[in-house]
Amino acid sequence: MSVALRVPRTEQPAYRVRIDPVWRLRPELVFVGSAPAVDWANDTPWTRGAAVTSAPGVPGMGAGFPGGLGTAGNVITRGGGDTSAQTKVTFVAVARISASGYYPTIVSLKGGNTTNQGLYLGDTGGTGKNIGVIKGGVVALNAVTLAAGTYVFVASHRQDTGEYYMLARNLATGRISVATQTNTSASTGGNGTYAIGASRPDTAALNGAVYLAFASFDFLPRAAGQRLLLNPWQLFAPIERRSWASVGASAPALIAASAINVTSTSFRPRVTFTR
Repeated sequence: MSVALRVPRTEQPAYRVRIDPVWRLRPELVFVGSAPAVDWANDTPWTRGAAVTSAPGVPGMGAGFPGGLGTAGNVITRGGGDTSAQTKVTFVAVARISASGYYPTIVSLKGGNTTNQGLYLGDTGGTGKNIGVIKGGVVALNAVTLAAGTYVFVASHRQDTGEYYMLARNLATGRISVATQTNTSASTGGNGTYAIGASRPDTAALNGAVYLAFASFDFLPRAAGQRLLLNPWQLFAPIERRSWASVGASAPALIAASAINVTSTSFRPRVTFTR
């Protein structure tokens, strides 16, 4: 007899796997590793700027960004995204920021060549370190203020109730930063181009690295967001392992089988820090 054990992931997957349906998030954008050939969400090809570099290591792959203006040379983009206005959004990311620059963006559900469209996760104050959600390129929701470092980010917003939260966890210190507010203002549509590392050509690209970027046009309750903040890799489908036991009369009884309980103290994310 075999019993399936579902073990949550605690490391960046080195190959394409599905999003765990337990989160009830339909992936609009999934980026993992150093610019894979296709977006995990829908097999759409990425375009990788020439100045984007790899931060190797498996697990722990990332894409490094040189900062500077948000040109095609230092940004990862893909076309064919949704162009309609959205009432809900969730972002999950693992990224290293330098806390410098001018409005750098970690992930954008608009991207490309126009301003004042879509939804962003990035700097809201022009300092490179105030990370929050921006709607339509102009409505900046409350941000967390951070020092340079590598963080897990989880943010979600819904327009109908205005509920919004922004969470950030420093992977070096474990410190958690929180911002919330109520905002029912409408977002705008996008041009269908999604971007990692920069939002638009007249602002700065991210100066740092991105290990994970995920976006969904769904709302994630804060309690679930806090779970992902402690271990963002459990966003992906768990590893399934089977335990075998004899069913004979002399076989010992199988008492229980349960998934690993990942806590803030047991989780040690593995990412490669580039310098």
